[in-house]
Amino acid sequence: MQLRIGQKGEIVIPKKIREALGLSRDRPVLLEVRDKTIHLRTTAEDIITQWEAQAKRINLKPKDLVYGDRLYEDVF
Repeated sequence: MQLRIGQKGEIVIPKKIREALGLSRDRPVLLEVRDKTIHLRTTAEDIITQWEAQAKRINLKPKDLVYGDRLYEDVF
């Protein structure tokens, strides 16, 4: 399926695909870029909020945390 990117960099996921994947406005999704490919998946919880809370607990800024071999700012 070929989609276009809107003026603000937005991509609209067709309704049938959103429904099939269980995507909705109130459900967080995680967007990852791997090898010049975009991976979009749902998350059970808000991973960004968890990441920021963990950083706060150990007195770090979220951008100083590492996700695998990538920095926070490269992931989010």
